[in-house]
Amino acid sequence: MLDNLTLPSLPDTVKERMYDDALHPAAKEGGKALETIMLIINKFASPFRTWATKGKENTEKLAEEVQQRLATIPPENITEPKSEIAVPAIMANSYTSSENLRSLYANLLAKSMDKTERSAHPSYVEIIKQLSSDEALLLKSTLLLKESIPICSLRCQKPSKFYNTDKLTLHPQNIIRAFTEGYDLLPYYIPQITLFSPDELSIMIDNLLRLKLIDLPYDQYLTAKDSYIIFYKDAFVTDIQNSLETDEASEGFELAHIMKMISPTPYGRMFYNVCVN
Repeated sequence: MLDNLTLPSLPDTVKERMYDDALHPAAKEGGKALETIMLIINKFASPFRTWATKGKENTEKLAEEVQQRLATIPPENITEPKSEIAVPAIMANSYTSSENLRSLYANLLAKSMDKTERSAHPSYVEIIKQLSSDEALLLKSTLLLKESIPICSLRCQKPSKFYNTDKLTLHPQNIIRAFTEGYDLLPYYIPQITLFSPDELSIMIDNLLRLKLIDLPYDQYLTAKDSYIIFYKDAFVTDIQNSLETDEASEGFELAHIMKMISPTPYGRMFYNVCVN
């Protein structure tokens, strides 16, 4: 029935009107707007194209690193990694250009491909994704995830005394005091780590605490004799002291180090053994 149906052709007057509308200024402006939108889309899409190319390069670099780590493993001990580790690790690595982070992904993948290893965990991928490149470097180059280390909080507080009941050896210029009323200037001061500024390092420590890789035991410190001899009025602390002396709000307060310690959690130690070491 529909075979014989023919559609009527458009009258010439309608065709002419459509042609005129196409040349109408509003239509022209619409065409320009569409062109502008396409230019904007192309402009902002270019990073995605770059990342797509980089993603392939990053995956190839990751494969090379994993191959290097498996070079000493007997072939019979190498197995396919679990998808819940391999897939998110490869995807996350694809959009990072950090060699420090890539080395963590490579270590994790290599451990997950070793039949003799049972320590690789899917959650480690999420931990690495929440680390900066500098934080990865920090974990690789310090003892943070290997042993307890001494730190101090740097405080502006009411004058107090420190009773050295553990007979610690302290620097002659030490400003270690007992905790009292005041406020923190820097919650985690670790002068023995010099890779980053004290302010940068303090923020990194906060993130590692958030990720449960390290712990800050309440009201505890190390009792090894020389643990806190490095805390005194060094150049960084002296600069803060000088600025406080010109601040009227700090009158009646003093600069003090409050002894603390940070320790790797069991989870943090395992993460170190699998992904960092």
